[in-house]
Amino acid sequence: MVTIESDIKMVYNDIKATERKRKKQKIMFFLPFELQPDGRGRKAKSRGFTLIEILVVIAIVGLLSSIVLVALNYTRENARMKASLSFAAQINRVAGDQAVGNWPLNEGSGTVADDGSGSKNNGTVLNGAVWSTDTPAEAGYSLYLDGVNDYIQVTDTAELKYKGGDLTLAVWIKPAATETTNGYVISKAWNNLGQYNYQLLYYTDGRINFHLLGATAYSLTTSIRIPKDKWTFVAATVDSFKNVTIYIDGKIRATGVHNITSWTPTAVADSNRPLAIGTLYPYGSG
Repeated sequence: MVTIESDIKMVYNDIKATERKRKKQKIMFFLPFELQPDGRGRKAKSRGFTLIEILVVIAIVGLLSSIVLVALNYTRENARMKASLSFAAQINRVAGDQAVGNWPLNEGSGTVADDGSGSKNNGTVLNGAVWSTDTPAEAGYSLYLDGVNDYIQVTDTAELKYKGGDLTLAVWIKPAATETTNGYVISKAWNNLGQYNYQLLYYTDGRINFHLLGATAYSLTTSIRIPKDKWTFVAATVDSFKNVTIYIDGKIRATGVHNITSWTPTAVADSNRPLAIGTLYPYGSG
């Protein structure tokens, strides 16, 4: 089960590029889918401690250590979230009018996920996905997907297909604390034979995988693992030179170079399958 937060965008764009005008020919998804003490000693008193006093001192020191640890962890978590929100905003700015899909999930109810990019690639919320106010920015809405059959479906259009050039998929995700299965965060099928143009996958151990397929396939997986029950911002990019990068919370976590030269699938030609957010459509749950 995974929660996808408001702001899914899809744009063909390199997030490292400066803001500049381009033809709307590429894709980007953007889903913006929860001390030790200082150690300084004192001069010991002449009398010894009783067992009870020792236990009390240990308990107090342990409590103080826990309080400091909690405070430090809270500060680190705040810093991580601020960096992630800043990176997400940067992608949004760079994307600009290049976005061909932007699903901010601002509706908060119903079965429609409007596309805010202007491309009219509206999504349909299926099978009882639950709207939630749990979001990274503590504002707006997100969707809780049960990992069984909940997902967002977007009807296929030419601009949702990737056939080379610059591509960015970006999404906020929050895997459930009890998650025990892989999750397909974003998937775009070529056909009904298990061939996917692109996929962004969450492994149950917390690693992130990005997959591309044309006549041949390419796959890139992070070694770092994202936490459960916390919001994490994930982005995957491809540029015109075939460089592939996965970012987690604004930091580069995996890089590679694909060698796909043809974007025509080998088994069956493109059969215009829908884009799916939150499931391995059309083959089952994610």
